Amino acid sequence: MSINTKYFIQANQLKRQGKLDEAIALYDKAIQVNPNFSWSYYKLAQVFTQKNDWEQAIIFYQRAVEVNPNSAWFHHSLGVAIAQQGCLDEAIEYYRKAIYIQPNISEFYLKLGRSLWQKELDTEAIEYLETAIKYNPKSAIAYQHLGEIFLKQQKWGEAIVAYDSAFRLKPDLLKQHFLSLTTALQKQNLFEQLITWCRRVIDIYPEYISKIPIAFSPNLGTLVEQNTEDKIQSKQTYYQEIFLNSKTITKPAITLSQGVNHQFKLMEHGENNFVIVIPDGRFLTNLMRSVVIANSSDEILIKRVYKEPTINNVKSFKKLKPMLKLDENVVLLSIRNETNYYHWMFDVISRLGLLPKSGIELNYVDKIVLHSCEKEFQKQTLELLGIPLSKVIESKQHAHIKAQRLIFPSMLAKPLTWSTFEFLRNQLMGSNVKKPNNPERIYISRKDSQWGQVVNETEVIDFLSKFGFINVVLSSMSVSEQIALFSNAKVVVGPHGAGLTNIVFCQPETKIIELFGKNSVREHFYSISNFCHLEYYYLIGDRSREDLLIDGVGPRENMIVNINSLSELIKLAGIH
Repeated sequence: MSINTKYFIQANQLKRQGKLDEAIALYDKAIQVNPNFSWSYYKLAQVFTQKNDWEQAIIFYQRAVEVNPNSAWFHHSLGVAIAQQGCLDEAIEYYRKAIYIQPNISEFYLKLGRSLWQKELDTEAIEYLETAIKYNPKSAIAYQHLGEIFLKQQKWGEAIVAYDSAFRLKPDLLKQHFLSLTTALQKQNLFEQLITWCRRVIDIYPEYISKIPIAFSPNLGTLVEQNTEDKIQSKQTYYQEIFLNSKTITKPAITLSQGVNHQFKLMEHGENNFVIVIPDGRFLTNLMRSVVIANSSDEILIKRVYKEPTINNVKSFKKLKPMLKLDENVVLLSIRNETNYYHWMFDVISRLGLLPKSGIELNYVDKIVLHSCEKEFQKQTLELLGIPLSKVIESKQHAHIKAQRLIFPSMLAKPLTWSTFEFLRNQLMGSNVKKPNNPERIYISRKDSQWGQVVNETEVIDFLSKFGFINVVLSSMSVSEQIALFSNAKVVVGPHGAGLTNIVFCQPETKIIELFGKNSVREHFYSISNFCHLEYYYLIGDRSREDLLIDGVGPRENMIVNINSLSELIKLAGIH
């Protein structure tokens, strides 16, 4: 072993032991013995790097490069040291040389991309960072830098993807950069993802709970019960997740054919819904189904609640009608066309069932925002719930509202859960609804509707009357009368339509026979039947000549019911 090699090996051992000054002395001896051995300069430069003596480190990295100009790592390390001194242009050149010599090392592209980003050469920086990821898909730092660039460029979607990858690869990065991710998520209105990441941050860093934009609450009622004259000190959004576990759906849909329509799939799952309370929150709408919800900082939390809105950013606020300011607890239910009985019950009213599950009682609610409240069935439903019309605000009149506390129960996911139907039954089937001598077998006519009619309805009614069926037109009845009618029925026959919403009020084992047009088969009332323990049957009719002429499809098509088929289905259902 040569004396140079001996000194070099001993110096390396001292370097690993942290005895840096002794290592420097031996590297110097190795260089004196053999000044043409490039690694002695390189290792000596690394020692000065450990001591944060960047000037000396640069000197010896340069000597290593002079002795061996073909080492990519020598150029790279020299670039790193020079970058520490703030000389980015010179550092960039050394990174480029390293890549030229050895073009498949991720670290070289990472350092070059970072330096280009620091010089605000974003396009080129993105190119090199993406190449760094190509050679090392687990480069969390490269993803992090991409996230920072995309965030600066307000490319929120790309920023989210980059940060998500960075944090999954290296969770420690969350500590410094999670606020950047939450900003991007809010800008993209990805509220559910925001919740997920905030929870992850709290799990890893509990002390950061005050820094996240969401305050998780076990009981929102305690917040809402506070005197509304007292302003909430924190401007965080308060969030409570509601777990609605569904019951198992076991009963198949029954029809005459061997195969059951693909719409009638057996579904079982639990759904996570939520209620949020936003201090000084506001909402705005410019279309019947388009709603944007923002926090006190005018950061959009939720968009596209039901349909894509044309309101895309905070600047759109200024273009709206004057804002209605309410120093009250305001529940937002206005998310879609509420003049349809089915959607009124299941997309609007049923969401009130989330409030007591979050600790918020209806008597603590000062105002409820609906799109409109013109239909008699709307007013009657609110009356049954004990909600006076004086509490209702119509968003069609006030498209822009700011509330001291804006309360938003989430849109219930589909398929609906048992809790949805349970709330409606408990709240609307109480002592307010009497059971007069209503018929036990009813046929629901849609003669008052423009679409979804049974073309040969007279023939159908004549046939069903032989079995004791009574023809009813629900639009002529009050909500209480409809509830009483269905709660007393033992067999219900009718074409697909909003009137069948009332089967939610039927007693268990009630038989339901739904009539469909060729192209209008939907699973809505099959799901309700299962949850409410009803027996569900269906029959698909023929298309009418008028529909063939206008190519009517879906719920807007009429139907012709084959009496022979209906007769067979009646027998199959055990109706005599």
